[in-house]
Amino acid sequence: MLIFLGLLVLIFGSGVAVGLFMSGAPAVSGASEKSTGRSSSGFFSSLEAQDRVEANTLLSFRIRELEKELSEQKKDQGAILADRMAFIEKYHQQIGIQPFDQNMKVTPQMAELLGLSKEEKQAVEQHLAEIKSELKKMEDADTALTKQTDNSVSYDIAADKQGDTLKDKLRGFLAGDMGDDKTKVFMDGSSWSFQSEFSSFLEDKRQIEISWTQKSGSPVYTVKQISLGPNGFNTSMTGSLQPEFQKYLPTGAATAP
Repeated sequence: MLIFLGLLVLIFGSGVAVGLFMSGAPAVSGASEKSTGRSSSGFFSSLEAQDRVEANTLLSFRIRELEKELSEQKKDQGAILADRMAFIEKYHQQIGIQPFDQNMKVTPQMAELLGLSKEEKQAVEQHLAEIKSELKKMEDADTALTKQTDNSVSYDIAADKQGDTLKDKLRGFLAGDMGDDKTKVFMDGSSWSFQSEFSSFLEDKRQIEISWTQKSGSPVYTVKQISLGPNGFNTSMTGSLQPEFQKYLPTGAATAP
């Protein structure tokens, strides 16, 4: 629709330019007037000039109509998105759409829900990856080994008030990328994603214990996480070791993959 509107404007402008050029053209000779059988004070007869004015008027009217239609479409889309935001804000606990995956890519469901453009989606993903990288450096500095055996390791990860600074920084980035309303749904609609992928922004002290056994010649790992604080949670996973926990294995561990 925008391309079509641009073409109409271009055609309209060209028509006006030609009209102005022609209106300044020299008058034709009397012999020419007699040979055509029509009298004219310029290159175009008064009838042709009238047709040209009418055509330009119609074109201007159509352009205004198209602009109005585009404006109404934008209003409709804005109203739909506003209704959607209000619904999600009210029922986000029941819906629980995952905003992004482990690779910091916005999920198709969240992108559709928020009506994100390709550029908005790319900007959001870039800022997610940037803040997670900063947070991991901070988390590593706050991690201390508390126990190690032949088949297990345990760590304490201290709470860090600087995590709140990074959280606010991310919220500011995302608000710039897609606006405050979408950011609220994105960040507040699924707290578990930020607990697991962003370590709850280091709001609480955590403990991590990793143990392993051999099964059919391959290691089987059990990872337990305990979060100590108002937002505390306990998790336990058994099977292959997820990439984010590889760094916690002791160097040269016999069962490391």
